[in-house]
Order: sequence, then structure tokens, then C-alpha cells
Amino acid sequence: MRAFGLITGLAAGVALAFLALPIVAIFAHTSPGHLIHQLSNPVVRDAVVVSILMLAGLRLGLSWQSSDSKTSTSLFGLSSSS
Repeated sequence: MRAFGLITGLAAGVALAFLALPIVAIFAHTSPGHLIHQLSNPVVRDAVVVSILMLAGLRLGLSWQSSDSKTSTSLFGLSSSS
């Protein structure tokens, strides 16, 4: 039982490191003030909007019907027959 807890803790630590590393890299590369200033850039704004919409779509499980209405396509382009 102790080994399970150790392995679970190790896996959680690795997962946290993979999530935190990009954030740390962003702030190590540039200052927070410069990041906030970049929000006035239309390209950055568009990227943020796309990211938010994608996260919202993933959260809601959104999909759309193809023109022949026989297949449904998810946000990742995976098709399923109906």
C-alpha cells in the first residue's frame, strides 16, 4: 500500500511539472508587464480567444453535424457515424 502512495505521488509530481514548466518558461523568458502589454496585439488577442473557445468547447463536448448529417465531427476532427 505504501508503494502505491509513492507511485501516485510521483506520477502527480511529474504531471504537475509538465503543467507548470511552460508557465515557468514564459515568465523566465519575458516579464509579466511585457506579457500584459502584448494583449493589445490583435494576433495575441485572437490566440487567446481561440484558446478560450477551444477550452469551452472541450468542456461542453461540442460537436457539429457535417453537411450530409450522417456524421458528427468533434473539435478534434474525429468523426462518428450516427
